[in-house]
Amino acid sequence: MPKLKNNRHETFASLIAAGKSCAEAYISAGYEVKHPGSARACGSKLLRRAPPRIKHGLRVFTWFKSAVADHFIQKSNREMVYAPPESTRT
Repeated sequence: MPKLKNNRHETFASLIAAGKSCAEAYISAGYEVKHPGSARACGSKLLRRAPPRIKHGLRVFTWFKSAVADHFIQKSNREMVYAPPESTRT
């Protein structure tokens, strides 16, 4: 996906894709807020107004991330070996 013209928008989108909350991504992208609640509201607004290609990219990334996580969870479940609890008798 081509880079966005606004560097803060680019940073915000990449942080959201990495799993940060709207407030954390908003502040980390370089936006200044007076109150922490403002960061959450502004970040949410910025995310809602994101161009369709950004929203699509975030959906694809989120789907891919969950698919990879599901794969490793299933793999680890298959590899787990059942070990019965140790006997408490002495």
